[in-house]
Amino acid sequence: MRSYANDMSKDAPQPPLSTPPLPPLPELRALDLLCRIVRCGSVGAAARDLGMSQPQASRLLHRLERDLGVELVRRSPTGSTPTTSGQLVVDWASPIMAGTERLLTGVASLRADAESGHSIAASLTIGEHLAPLWLAVYTRRHPDRQVRLRVTNSATVIADLHRGAVDLGFIETVRRPAGLRTTVVATDDLVVVTAPTHPWARRRHPLTLAELADTALVVRELGSGTRDTLDRALSPYPRRPPAMELSSSEAIRTAVAAGSAPAVLSRVAVADAVRAGTLVVISVAGPALRRQLRAVWRPPGRPVGWVGEFVRIARQSSAADPGGTTPLKSHAGLRAAP
Repeated sequence: MRSYANDMSKDAPQPPLSTPPLPPLPELRALDLLCRIVRCGSVGAAARDLGMSQPQASRLLHRLERDLGVELVRRSPTGSTPTTSGQLVVDWASPIMAGTERLLTGVASLRADAESGHSIAASLTIGEHLAPLWLAVYTRRHPDRQVRLRVTNSATVIADLHRGAVDLGFIETVRRPAGLRTTVVATDDLVVVTAPTHPWARRRHPLTLAELADTALVVRELGSGTRDTLDRALSPYPRRPPAMELSSSEAIRTAVAAGSAPAVLSRVAVADAVRAGTLVVISVAGPALRRQLRAVWRPPGRPVGWVGEFVRIARQSSAADPGGTTPLKSHAGLRAAP
């Protein structure tokens, strides 16, 4: 007859089987040494392959065997061979070592890029007219360094910085971008330009902002610093829809010179066309359409290293040769906004 105690003992939960504790994580160098011993056939050859002495290799192998708690290699006068356990450890370690090699190769590539190449993004006006001058100064000082310049609109410059695609940016937007550090490197004025045949080229009085807002203009795309500055300046007035929206100052210059609607562009972007007589600057009453050109970078802190040097070059070059801070001559003997 079965006892109640026996029945209870069978139904009671059994304690889990105990598992031995895991050994400490082995050193990668020690695993690399073991793999090379199997491949080279001796501890001495593996040590030479790794650039260490044989006594160092022996101590490293002994420490690995002690940490894992198993014999890994048997030595003989003819060389070294793995034990059964040693061969299993080598089989398990091989993917780890292959992955480690890929990791180190990738990191070396990243370091090479960081040391030999710099990436900058600049808004179109800065990228087309100012940044090349700054680049010339920087490359004269550092002819061995490669600098990649991406020219786009200000919104894309900000996005590129946030996602880590570039190290330094230059923008023209009125608003400071959230989450980035900035400093002013230069100022720039926007001017109204038309073809010499446009009726505004014969007007005797400065244009008002209300008149400008009530005119269909050739404008830059949304996201550009030029468009942002113009939209904010004309926001108090009713606006006419754009006559045309183009993605570069050069395209706008060409359209205006060909007899299209007027446009508002950076002074530095139209200076040569005004001197050549293909565009005319129209004076505007009231305060100048002035904006700040900013360097932007990821936090924290002030720009350091090559980024800090490049920002200083931009600021110093703009102060020494501002590229058009002298007002352009405008129609009817007036001058464009100073």
